[in-house]
Amino acid sequence: MKTLHLVRHAKSNWDNALVEDMDRPLNDRGRLNIGELAMLLKHEKARIDLLLTSPARRAFATANAIAEALELDDKRFQTEPRLYMPDLESILDVISQTEKTFTNLMIVGHEPSLSTLIGYYIPNFNAKVVTASHTKLSFQCNSWDQVSANNLKSAFHRNRHDWMGGSLI
Repeated sequence: MKTLHLVRHAKSNWDNALVEDMDRPLNDRGRLNIGELAMLLKHEKARIDLLLTSPARRAFATANAIAEALELDDKRFQTEPRLYMPDLESILDVISQTEKTFTNLMIVGHEPSLSTLIGYYIPNFNAKVVTASHTKLSFQCNSWDQVSANNLKSAFHRNRHDWMGGSLI
């Protein structure tokens, strides 16, 4: 079994239009929301073997809050440049190239990449993934290069509007 956690970065600060996209920080609501999600994951004793994040400042801050809450060490928390605004093929490459020894993978990234990826696994999914949302997809397979819509066993989604969330399938 492989479990893929997808987290969209929390709400970013647009107060300064001169700040480059890669350098935009979280705003107050973003810091609050990601703190809430991080505490939920901690309370649920979420198991994350590897957390990969986009290098964008807002994504890294989101991932860092989760990594701290789950007490992940540096070996289990890594920046992955290919996760900054990737196309579907790039994000699928990141997933399929993950070492098979990792059972629970978390990716912190951006829209529209995350909704596109969820739609790849769940064809009737056509929603936009809002900031600070969490999707958990579980697959009946032994390695990350085998993950597919055909072996998807469960799909759960929640966001800052509904932390209880619900099944996608």
